[in-house]
Amino acid sequence: MHTSDKTLQEVLDALIERQVIPHSRLGPIKTALKQYAIILGYSDPALCPMTAYHLPAETRNRLVEERAQGSRRGKFAASRLGPHAIRNLKNNVSYIIRSAIDREVIGQVPGPLPSSKDCNKIPSRLIFRCESVKSSKYILDPVPHSLAQEITNYETWSTRIVNRDRPDNLRKRPVSFANHRGTILRAAGYLVKYSGLQPESISLSTLTEPENAINFIDWSIEQQGRFTATAAENIARLIVLGKYLSIVEQSTEQRKALELRVDELRRHRTTMGKPVKVADKSKRWISLRKLESVGLSIYPLNAQRLSDLASNTRRRLRRDKKDGFKKHQRYAYRVLQSILVRLTIRLPLRQRNLREMLWNPEIPEQGQNLYKREGKWRIRFVGSELKISHVKGEVHRVEHEFPDEIVDLLEEWLSQWRPVLISFRKHGRQGSERAESGQEFVFVNSVGDPLTSEQVTWAFESATYKFTGVAMNPHMIRTIWATEYIKATRNFIDAAYMLGDTVETVLKSYAMLLDEDCEKRAKAWLSRTLKDDPPSGNGNGNISNDKLVKMLSMLKANLAEGNSDQQLLQSMKGLLSEH
Repeated sequence: MHTSDKTLQEVLDALIERQVIPHSRLGPIKTALKQYAIILGYSDPALCPMTAYHLPAETRNRLVEERAQGSRRGKFAASRLGPHAIRNLKNNVSYIIRSAIDREVIGQVPGPLPSSKDCNKIPSRLIFRCESVKSSKYILDPVPHSLAQEITNYETWSTRIVNRDRPDNLRKRPVSFANHRGTILRAAGYLVKYSGLQPESISLSTLTEPENAINFIDWSIEQQGRFTATAAENIARLIVLGKYLSIVEQSTEQRKALELRVDELRRHRTTMGKPVKVADKSKRWISLRKLESVGLSIYPLNAQRLSDLASNTRRRLRRDKKDGFKKHQRYAYRVLQSILVRLTIRLPLRQRNLREMLWNPEIPEQGQNLYKREGKWRIRFVGSELKISHVKGEVHRVEHEFPDEIVDLLEEWLSQWRPVLISFRKHGRQGSERAESGQEFVFVNSVGDPLTSEQVTWAFESATYKFTGVAMNPHMIRTIWATEYIKATRNFIDAAYMLGDTVETVLKSYAMLLDEDCEKRAKAWLSRTLKDDPPSGNGNGNISNDKLVKMLSMLKANLAEGNSDQQLLQSMKGLLSEH
């Protein structure tokens, strides 16, 4: 049974199984749910469906107040309750609904979309929660011609598809090499600004000299006051740079010297331990359910958005809809944001896949990444299109059906809104959105060009900031998706497939979620052990004081009435059997 199909009784059973409800509250809660079901017109909580009991708090409390006072007539009329009983009924029902939502037994009550008039105004530059320390500018600028040429040669060697001299693990995509270039220029800038070297004297070999490289890394750690992931990435890139130089070096003697440099940098890396996390993800966390609300809210033609528009604008939109919204670039961009957010929470793709997704407008069945088969849209990425191109020696392949819930939005984007953005290309340009073999990029920016990494990030951050006050990048959605899925299912294999990662990677990143569950169960057990009343009655063979008083009263009554010993014995047996 799906979460959305749970009856009121099944919700209670699920919470009892998870040991959420304190023993002392179980009786009153069962009574409250029985009364609540009757108020809603059901004779038993086991017959009460989610559509009946899972209501907004205001609606639920109003129903309880109206119907628990005896105003409801009919087969399942509730007994008239006093104000204290009504208060307890509302509190117990609210406790169960809230506990079920918190533990994902049921979902949130779907509420109305927020009004755009009440949303956050998006600044030109979002204010991010950067826990890292921003160092002063030290990147080398301008770059000497000789160093620039060396970097270009390094990039060609690293990114070329075929390179017999290059180990497979040293191949880089252009977007990855941009990060290596940044490290090179920062290390060079440090040597100029803080070590007094002349820019023209710096080469790639200079950067890998252990003293220079280690001084740069140690300085960056000092700036942050801790060993961060950025410092770890910088030293890893300098080690890779050293490997490259040793491979392309022709002199045997120089090659050995470069290999020794690499060994020394590796030894230095082992002394640093694990980097400290400086980004507080809890400050950037938005649930998948809330993200879905963002995706629906940013869509420009939903009922709430339209109601916020002036009447003249609404009439113009209705008129223009017949002509394909030819002039509404801003609305087209909002549709782009909507589909990007809603697609990513269903298929947690990397932003690279969103940027590089190709299709064939003329023959959709022949799309490279987005294509149609038997009337259904599908998405696939193979080999080098993925971060992990091979798994266990085989070409990595990820394929999904396009989510049914947003197929209409996809087709609306492709047929109506994407052409609006393409039409804003500068006159006479061929359009850099085109790729070879009839393929075109599925998602384009506001002027019809391919999306850049920064533009994808902005699309997500501006949308989430507008409706939640939290600017979230697309990669964070992958983290949230994996966390929510693994906590709900404990299934790492499915999570790895959906993320396009190996199971080992997902286990390494998310195994701590199971540790959190262990701690919660241990705390719940200890709480029950310390708070539960000591066993009585049959639990330890003793008779309670109330039972003894009742037995003595019965003995006196039987003696006063002159009953026979046999009658007295039968009365005692009956009372003891209750015990």
